[in-house]
Amino acid sequence: MLFRSILGVVPLGTSNDVARSLGIPIDPVRAVWLLATGKVSTIDTGLLKVAGGHGRHFVHAATVGVNVAFVRLATQVPLRRRVRRFAYVVAAARALHQREPFPCELHYDGKVDRFELIHLSAINAPVFGGFLDLRVKGANLDDRLLDVIAIEHLPIHRLALAAVQWLVGRTASVRGIHTGRVSELRVESSRPLELALDGEIAGVLPAEFAVAGNALRVITPHEFEVNDD
Repeated sequence: MLFRSILGVVPLGTSNDVARSLGIPIDPVRAVWLLATGKVSTIDTGLLKVAGGHGRHFVHAATVGVNVAFVRLATQVPLRRRVRRFAYVVAAARALHQREPFPCELHYDGKVDRFELIHLSAINAPVFGGFLDLRVKGANLDDRLLDVIAIEHLPIHRLALAAVQWLVGRTASVRGIHTGRVSELRVESSRPLELALDGEIAGVLPAEFAVAGNALRVITPHEFEVNDD
């Protein structure tokens, strides 16, 4: 599926991870200028498959678990007013404290993995973490793959270790944190679980995810590279 409209991005959010993934300036004035001077690039989107329907597209990520709790907390107006620019930090800390494990099965490439997770994400855009500018190594918006991160129910010190490794750019593996790259993923769960698409709660598990290649046209800087295949 190819959207005929062209998307222009002006980063007015908190994290602006999609803009960072596309190389769009975070300064709104420069981003608006880019709308007139940039080029049109065609990129992938993620796709949440919906039975009997056309599916729900997402540009950044589909997430389950801790991130859904984070979304609920981070969008609360009283919290944002009280702690202002620290809202994401406070919401993340509370979400980790309240983390609740869930059993699930990951079906991909003819394999099945069974885990007790606190977080699962299927990522299309490689940048996350807002001002921290964290990146999924080797990923881009035009590779026809989703990058999967599955985090088991770990002690908080091991979660902190993983976070520090991301912050300093190290990719040493941490037991209980699983990563992979897939073109399709089916997630089965013994109970319905809410999932978020691009930071908005928009579905439930079980669910299937795929890549919609060359699905979205967007204005990017001229130096943004895409796959011509």
